[in-house]
Amino acid sequence: MNTLQAQDFPQILERIENQKRMLRNAQSHAGQRPARKNDRVETIIRFNIARTAGLQSRQYEPGLSRTSMSFIPPPYAPCAQPFCELKKSMFNDLVLETHHRGTYLLVRVVTPQDRMTAVMAIVEDEKGEVLLLQLYHQAEMTEDVLVPGKVLIVKDPYLKLTADGRHGLRVDHVSDVVFLPAHDERVPFFWHSELTTPQHKSADFWKTKGNDCFGRAKYQAALEHYTRALVSSPTTEECHTINLNRSLAYLKTNSFDAALVDANSVLEDANGKTKEKALFRKAQALYSLQRYRECCDVLKALRLEYPDNASAKAKLNEAASRLAEQTSGKYHFKKLHAEAVRLRPPQLDHATYTGPVEVRQSGSRGRGLFTTKAVKAGDLLFCEKAFVYAFHEIEGTSGDGRLMTNLLIDANANSFTSGAQPELITMLVQKLYQNPSLASAVKDLHRGSYSPIQGVFDIIDENPVIDSFLLTRILLLNSFGCRLPEKAGALKPPVGLDRLDDLFPSLGVWALASHMNHSCLSNAFRSFIGDMMIVRATEDLPANAEITIQYLNPFNPQRQQKYIKNWAFACDCAMCEEDDRTSDVVVAKRNTLGKSLEQLHRLLTRHRGSSGAAKAASLIRKSSAVLAELEGTYSRPAEEVPRLALWVGYRDLACALTVTGAGLGSNSQKVIDIGLKALRCLGFVLDGGSLGTKQRLVVKKWGYMGAGLIDCWICLKTAYANTGSHELALAAQGYAKVCYRIQLGEDETFGEED
Repeated sequence: MNTLQAQDFPQILERIENQKRMLRNAQSHAGQRPARKNDRVETIIRFNIARTAGLQSRQYEPGLSRTSMSFIPPPYAPCAQPFCELKKSMFNDLVLETHHRGTYLLVRVVTPQDRMTAVMAIVEDEKGEVLLLQLYHQAEMTEDVLVPGKVLIVKDPYLKLTADGRHGLRVDHVSDVVFLPAHDERVPFFWHSELTTPQHKSADFWKTKGNDCFGRAKYQAALEHYTRALVSSPTTEECHTINLNRSLAYLKTNSFDAALVDANSVLEDANGKTKEKALFRKAQALYSLQRYRECCDVLKALRLEYPDNASAKAKLNEAASRLAEQTSGKYHFKKLHAEAVRLRPPQLDHATYTGPVEVRQSGSRGRGLFTTKAVKAGDLLFCEKAFVYAFHEIEGTSGDGRLMTNLLIDANANSFTSGAQPELITMLVQKLYQNPSLASAVKDLHRGSYSPIQGVFDIIDENPVIDSFLLTRILLLNSFGCRLPEKAGALKPPVGLDRLDDLFPSLGVWALASHMNHSCLSNAFRSFIGDMMIVRATEDLPANAEITIQYLNPFNPQRQQKYIKNWAFACDCAMCEEDDRTSDVVVAKRNTLGKSLEQLHRLLTRHRGSSGAAKAASLIRKSSAVLAELEGTYSRPAEEVPRLALWVGYRDLACALTVTGAGLGSNSQKVIDIGLKALRCLGFVLDGGSLGTKQRLVVKKWGYMGAGLIDCWICLKTAYANTGSHELALAAQGYAKVCYRIQLGEDETFGEED
């Protein structure tokens, strides 16, 4: 994922400097008591006025595109102590800009919540003092997180100066706040409402209330009522029913680990219809956790004992399909495309396939991904479903074409990222908090210099300890930007240098893919269909070869500097070494010649048919002369270092001749010569290809997988066909198909028009 430097964007740099000033001002008050106590009435009124104004603004201007800026605060560790070791504090015990380690606050919500980058409400302590509470990384839900009367525990409270010079509680780690159920013995008696008084109510009463909330899609409230029912002396049969209902509510809130626990508790001694439901709930949880083999085993047992269960039959078919994908790597890619077009967000219900690859140590590069057997160019290495994925349509861009509607800013590094990062961080935090069994997939991913405390991800007081700053760092260093898939379609007019965006509005974390190290001269290529990443080999590889991909666009002139800043390494591939050796004068000359070629090729596309033949011939001669001059700027063989600017020039000339029809008939030989030169500029080693007695075209060594490579092969195929060289045309078409498979992930749609 690309990080941008703030000095290139004056408005953002100004915001960063303002943020730094506020942080310095806040730190100057560290350890001090607030200047004055918050007035209860004034604080509540002020909050409600601001909340109402915000709601009205969002209601009357829902489609207005705004720039949202989120700042990464100075990191601090989550609380990793059990509750029994913490000491109670009150608001008047707190001092500013201090993490009160080893303590906790008991607070009650007194206002409705407001939500911006954080969920906010005014809370009171047991003495009636009030503070603003800000909870970060809370999931978007149809029901409010903070509702009046709700009681919470805040661990290791942090009293923060706010932007308006006031003060409030800030909680960045979701595990540092505990939402107490109404019946919890830690809730003071005088905070009980009519419904939460400790007087006895039956399990059936709370189960009925839970069912009512579930029917209104108030799943968090339903979970609380079901939990209360379970501690209200239910019978064995009632306990089974409540656990089944709670399991379904957990499924609705993506808490699959908890849903599995409830289903298993019922299966310990249930039978009949209850057992049938419990088996199905268990299968649903296993399916959502992508444990497809176990899911199939449970559903087979369910089908065997309850053969008339139609839902189980349908779910078994789904799970069997996922298991087949997981084990064989065989996907119906046309169906994946159809799902990606239909779904918003395009999160596909498909399994991850781990092919002939495994994670190993890669010397100073840390861990890497290696082949376990020899593979051919175009072979599928793996196909991975995103661990978390945030989809954003491109709605607004700045004047320079970069997406600027959602920014995550690191004031310490004077840098920012653009797109769905804030949303994705919350998704990652919530997924691991709700399903701690999944932590092993991402907790050991590259985190740079960040060192978490001991105990992160441990289960304490029945919940995992989550470090949101660790997960933010992991996400920033391991996420991938992705586009919606595009088919290659018909040949398009030349466009000059590859204008590949380094920024994408949609982002995801693919844990296995994150182990691939970088090389500008990579040997693998990634593509996307929705939230499925497809990685294929771009050349023939032996067993035990390290798989590499490009982290950034090779046409980016500052890629070396950005690698150092983002990932703390400098690429030492042949392409980067050649960049270091190439003078600025030569680079400037290549850029100038490249622009001249781009203009000539655009002019060439305007002269179609016999009427423009003379002008086209003149343009071709001029283009050939510029290409010869451009070739003179290179010294090392293309087999060692791809000649990217020269490749683009030859490729675009071949495309221009083919698109305009100038490549037909007598000019087909010219297209063939130009197309073969273009391929050799990428380091391809070819046997045959020229017209003559040897009708063969064999790629002996695959070259750099440049954008537009499919078009180049199609140009060759067209020219061969025009000369009656059908065997060569078939060979060129075959290689075009392999390149299509590599660059678009599949070849089922090869040859189809957009």
